[in-house]
Amino acid sequence: MDFMMNYWFWGIVGLLAGGALGVRNMVKNGCPFPVAVVAATGGLYGGLLGARALYLLIYYPWIFVEDPILVIAFWESTGTWLGGPLAGLLGAALVLRLAKRTVWDNVGSFVPGLVLAHMLCRVGCIVNGCCYGSPTSLPWAVYSDALNSMVHPAALYSLLCEFIVFIILQRLWHIKTARPYLFPAYGMMLSFHRFFTEMLRGSDAAPWIIPGLRAFQTVTVFLFIISFCLFLIVAWRKRGVIASFSLCFTTVAVVLLLRFHHDAYSQFVQESKGTVLVATRTGLTDGLQPWIRQRENQGYKVVVNAWTEQPNPSDISAWIGSFTHGLSCILVAGDCSPDPNSKAPWDIPSNRLENSFGVFVSDALYGDLDGDGVPDVPVGRLPARNANQLEQLAAKSLRYERAGLGESGREVVVWAASDQFFTIAGNTVAQLQQHRELNLDIRLVGPGSSKEKAPETFLTLIKRLPIFSVIAAHGSYRSIVSGSRPVSDPQETNASGLTVEDVLSLRAPSPSGPLFLLSCDSGQFNLDIDKGPSLAEAFLQADGGPSCVIAASGIMAPETNIRFGEALLGAASDMPQTAGVLLVNVQRNMFTGMLAENTAGHHVATLSWHAGEGDEILLYNLIGDPTCRVRM
Repeated sequence: MDFMMNYWFWGIVGLLAGGALGVRNMVKNGCPFPVAVVAATGGLYGGLLGARALYLLIYYPWIFVEDPILVIAFWESTGTWLGGPLAGLLGAALVLRLAKRTVWDNVGSFVPGLVLAHMLCRVGCIVNGCCYGSPTSLPWAVYSDALNSMVHPAALYSLLCEFIVFIILQRLWHIKTARPYLFPAYGMMLSFHRFFTEMLRGSDAAPWIIPGLRAFQTVTVFLFIISFCLFLIVAWRKRGVIASFSLCFTTVAVVLLLRFHHDAYSQFVQESKGTVLVATRTGLTDGLQPWIRQRENQGYKVVVNAWTEQPNPSDISAWIGSFTHGLSCILVAGDCSPDPNSKAPWDIPSNRLENSFGVFVSDALYGDLDGDGVPDVPVGRLPARNANQLEQLAAKSLRYERAGLGESGREVVVWAASDQFFTIAGNTVAQLQQHRELNLDIRLVGPGSSKEKAPETFLTLIKRLPIFSVIAAHGSYRSIVSGSRPVSDPQETNASGLTVEDVLSLRAPSPSGPLFLLSCDSGQFNLDIDKGPSLAEAFLQADGGPSCVIAASGIMAPETNIRFGEALLGAASDMPQTAGVLLVNVQRNMFTGMLAENTAGHHVATLSWHAGEGDEILLYNLIGDPTCRVRM
């Protein structure tokens, strides 16, 4: 029975069942059987061509000029149902006219069969996993391999809507005077329910036509108006034609006005949101295209520099420095090799700095525009080694933005994995709770519970999709320890800790909010490939992990992590819109606070903070999309 899990099986079943019902209705309407079969065939080919043409018009419009033969290549199996009805009407009407048969009542007689075919094709969508919905935690959600999360059963919603339409139209077909109106009625009902189910689709929204609507929602608006015009033409004849032209002219004028208004507004928004710089390699750029389209639709101006050969950090800094106005943030799209002279096609090097514990890397320094050692704009990195991996990491940020709040509502998860950090975390939680305007539900996981259960408890809370989460612990690049003893060996695995393997198995309906990983070495991103991902990279790669991770790329004094937590508390009371801006605010607060203490003569030796050394604050990097929004 494996063949029943194939999309094409249900497509053929739908074609046969729907075609048989449609031809049967046409014959009962008085159309000769041979004419009915040929008209149905003409409608089928017209529908296939229309479905193909509309799909290409939305996603690949240049094909109409560069390779028009592909426009009619419906056997390539890419199309959209919304393009089928009107083109199918033309094909069927041509045959009926040549056979000197009436058009509207015969086409209307076939329509219930068309709806039946659509219903059965939707069964194919369900078993095939296409036409998937957006992430949700509703009890009837289904798992989507495409998004690696629980999603709305959008194909099932469509099937149920088509079933209702089928019942209505087949019942109306028994009323002979209603038959000429069935095709326009179908067009209006199809566009109506697809407009609303499109809101729950998880696929890319595609290029917009009417501002604020997904591309296929715009198509349904036009389909509804055209179907209504056909209804007027059937009902009023010549008067209907005049009314239809007037309605179409008004629609086009309104759409053009909306586009003009949106273009002017987008220009204003771009000036206010600024420019996003993307530093990447030529072999990775294809993986960023959906992300770039989305950010441009949101008002950002995206400028990409794709190096063919490995650039030096000075090359990257010089390019960034050439943008003096309106810079919003910087995305480093590519992994970082531990070898400064690597020839790897994915390598985008970071800045190598040094503190009292050794050498570490810092992307944050790319955001220092005035050379004072303090980041001015956010910098984030998507550590990918091929275009597909880059596309998956970038899509995670977009999935997080599309998803609503999780079942936790406004929950914040804080895991203090040792007594040393638990006291600080407790004070932080108490201060956060004083900000009643934030309406936060704070869950504190501490060493008072079983050490063995603490990691599992934290991961369980992460699945509830908190708006952000914090881990304060001793650790290494592969694990953190649920206890008071630091990890001395990076290869050490602690039974009561959290490991990369634990994190990679994390599954959730959608990504959670940003994670602040306050642990030494856990944010490394310049590792040999045989060592596997660091803990921060594993969180970003995990299907149910956070949308982005802020973590340290080296070893530091515990006091620095404590200071980071205090600065985070100060920033949380006035949470910015993006994770990148949040990190910059925290780092600048830390620099300002420590500079004030140093000026006042307070001891800061344990923080390794003085001019000429790599400041430990710059160990914190954003692993993820710096434009990723923070839900506060």
